[in-house]
Amino acid sequence: MSGAIMKYLIGLTGLLGSGKSVVAGEFKRLGAFIIDTDQIAHEITSPNGQAITKIKACFGASYLDHNNALDRKKMRELIFNNLAAKSKLEEILHPIILTKTKNLILQSSSSYNIIAVPLLFKSLNYLSLIDRSIFVDSKKDLLLKRVMLRNNLTKQQINSILKAQTPRDVQILLCDDVLANNSTIDELYNSILNLDIKYKTLCQNII
Repeated sequence: MSGAIMKYLIGLTGLLGSGKSVVAGEFKRLGAFIIDTDQIAHEITSPNGQAITKIKACFGASYLDHNNALDRKKMRELIFNNLAAKSKLEEILHPIILTKTKNLILQSSSSYNIIAVPLLFKSLNYLSLIDRSIFVDSKKDLLLKRVMLRNNLTKQQINSILKAQTPRDVQILLCDDVLANNSTIDELYNSILNLDIKYKTLCQNII
């Protein structure tokens, strides 16, 4: 088993708007322990979160809102075309997120655990932890539709985010399991159920 932590760990990833949250929610319903790195990032940048002091020191109080939380809209506008600012933000957030992820893994008593990481195949720290990986696949037109409805972003902003992610065809080659999210929710749930059975069997064979 990979990594120093002896738990069965599965990395979950997919392009923006692919449906990772829906997939994670269904695996949770089936008994998996879910760690969502996006959720952790949101928590540590919420009012008086663990990253707020460093963000204020690096970017100034103007990038915090009246609740002493990260002003997400303003920060998104700053880092959209500013790689240096984006790197500085990542240097603050990523170590905290990784530490919290490892602590959560230790708390799990589930047969297998899922770590949702948007840029999994660019994140060596997480690749070194996991035993398997899932890529949630979805067609480009569906991705755009979901994200525009959910996040109120322009096509330009969405395409910029997608461009920063590992290309779809590369992720399909790199992952162990592909979950297609192009049809009905029932079809997606059936595919997840099949993977759940597979993972529980793998755990029994390893542990």
